[in-house]
Amino acid sequence: MRRMSGTRDARSPMEPPPPPRVAVLTVTHNRCATALAALDALAAQHGLPPDTRVRVHLVDAGSHDGTPEAVRRAHPGVQVTVAGPDVLWGQGMRLASRNSRAAGSPAPTHQL
Repeated sequence: MRRMSGTRDARSPMEPPPPPRVAVLTVTHNRCATALAALDALAAQHGLPPDTRVRVHLVDAGSHDGTPEAVRRAHPGVQVTVAGPDVLWGQGMRLASRNSRAAGSPAPTHQL
């Protein structure tokens, strides 16, 4: 079996691939109800491969409606980063992506 980079895969042909590690990245600003509804829907997902690890990285761009606190209460497993209101969507997504690859935890195999 070959990887797209041209290097040989170290696993034997009969060895199953490692479980997926999915990082869900999101940015919000004063959208508490929408953020909570999205996280509730994500938590209710079914049909993922066995042992799939899903981590959510939410960057809050200076909300005044209590979004970070509400997310932390309702979904304690979500990594919430509070940034300033000058952080736009692209900057917030880069920050969430960087957080998902932080030292000490395995890098995600997929980012959504």
